[in-house]
Amino acid sequence: MKKILNNIVICSVIGLSSFSMQAQAASQQHISNTNYHGLSSVINYVSRWFPSPKTRIVENKHSTAKMSMAGRKRHAIVTLQKTAGASGMFRRVVNAPSAGGRLNPAKKLNASSTKGKMKLSANVPSAMGLQSKDYQWIIRSVDKRISTRKKGKTVSALLPPGKYNVRLTVGSTVLNKTVVLSSKGKKVAFSMSSGNLKASVSFAGGSSVKAKWDIYKLKGSSRGKKVYTTSSASRIKRALAPGKYEVVATVGRVVKRKTIRVSAGKTQVASLKLTGAKVQLLATKSDKRSPLMQKTKWVIKSVATNRTVLTKNRHSATVTLPPGKYVATATTTKGISRHKNFVVKPGRLNTIRLAME
Repeated sequence: MKKILNNIVICSVIGLSSFSMQAQAASQQHISNTNYHGLSSVINYVSRWFPSPKTRIVENKHSTAKMSMAGRKRHAIVTLQKTAGASGMFRRVVNAPSAGGRLNPAKKLNASSTKGKMKLSANVPSAMGLQSKDYQWIIRSVDKRISTRKKGKTVSALLPPGKYNVRLTVGSTVLNKTVVLSSKGKKVAFSMSSGNLKASVSFAGGSSVKAKWDIYKLKGSSRGKKVYTTSSASRIKRALAPGKYEVVATVGRVVKRKTIRVSAGKTQVASLKLTGAKVQLLATKSDKRSPLMQKTKWVIKSVATNRTVLTKNRHSATVTLPPGKYVATATTTKGISRHKNFVVKPGRLNTIRLAME
């Protein structure tokens, strides 16, 4: 009787082990069929209590064949596994994705991420002496989902195939082109007939000064659109489209204008000489040396026109005025007021000291 019971136990263990192996195979195959979630849960639960013999993968095959489940086509991976036991049994495990899916998303990703190289270049005469920062590129897809900026005479960008609007800005010259890019890439050259302007400003005496610059495009003899502006610079360099321009340099109340003509591929040099001078305003104590160190309002008027040319709200300041006769008035916060007449001569520094105590 004991012998019979031992045989029953052995058979039970072997049966459960075999059932566990089949349960795991069925659980892995179930991944592709969403109609058996309940059964899969039961099988997984039983498999944890009765583990199958250890297996090792001896062969993986990516099946190109399609299998049909629930009326849907799908790809599958077939894995051939061998048990580690003495029997050396083999089993075939099919791993399939969920309904409608594919098992190799990397292949699809690579196909959708194919890009082409867009190479852009500007044909501008090297005699203009432009730098890489002078070439401004904007590449934008037609749907405006992709936008990138580049600097340089020759640039490249790796972009998805499609239609793009490309803008090149060199100084005041702007060129636009529509580029159709494929996965094979595209080369586009922009031909630009620009000239270059180099301008500097200084006083008639020779000393340099920083000025505010404005450049206007001229239409005949009338001033047109402003194409460039900057502040606090003694020299400027700007690429301009061929044509006629008015260059304006402003230092304080001194303004110097000059008309120039820019030719394609050439550099135009302009030197502006100011005929004004610097005036130093100082509000002092009674000794006329120590600064007052109080808020003081300065008002400068032209003697010829009796009009105010500038005001300053501080005890000391340095201004630039054109040649002429002026009167300076200083008033403190306590109501004390002083004034003085002075003459501005080109190239000379004028100092106005007013004792406010």
